[in-house]
Amino acid sequence: MSEFEKSFQKIVDTAVNEAFQKYVNQLSNQEVYMTVGQFAKKLGVTSDKIHSWINRKNNPLPAYNSGERETRIIESEFREWYRKQYRINPGQVGKLIDLKRVQ
Repeated sequence: MSEFEKSFQKIVDTAVNEAFQKYVNQLSNQEVYMTVGQFAKKLGVTSDKIHSWINRKNNPLPAYNSGERETRIIESEFREWYRKQYRINPGQVGKLIDLKRVQ
């Protein structure tokens, strides 16, 4: 491989790596929406329990109705709601509730 080809390959590799990293960063900044059923399964509670949190008069769990008539919850909003509900420091929420993406 000539010096020109090596230099060109290095430029291409750098550009591809930068583009890939940018794409990964965009994905990691996207919110994770889960249905009530998915969320209940992940937390190990019933869907009725999740609905009771959503329907509370004081400090209800934020939830959104999608066009599919299914209620969806945003993982980051649940974490914040849980933290405020139980007066937990932000760093402790992940230790108490291990939420992973439902696939």
